[in-house]
Amino acid sequence: MAKQVRTVYGNALFEAARDAGRITSVREEAETILEAFRLEPDFLRILCHPEILPDEKEGILNSVFGETADPLILAIMEALLERNTAVRSRRCSIPLWDLHWRKRRSAWPR
Repeated sequence: MAKQVRTVYGNALFEAARDAGRITSVREEAETILEAFRLEPDFLRILCHPEILPDEKEGILNSVFGETADPLILAIMEALLERNTAVRSRRCSIPLWDLHWRKRRSAWPR
């Protein structure tokens, strides 16, 4: 299941960035955000907490990344958080697309 989620959202982000002509900027920004999640695991735990409502999570994302993050990345993160809440998963989904992203890295220009 995690692999399917990773593939679907990874492909969606890649294709949206390609269609928008922003592959390089989206890739670089996504890598920066993922690094922030790795450096601040408590932030990710807050976003994944099952008792925090989806609207509150969206508000947190927008307050932290809203003015600077590419809308494509925000949309993917919001969709993953919404999905995570809907299935009441104990595992947060945001980092899942990172693994698929890295598999497709050769397709992303540097």
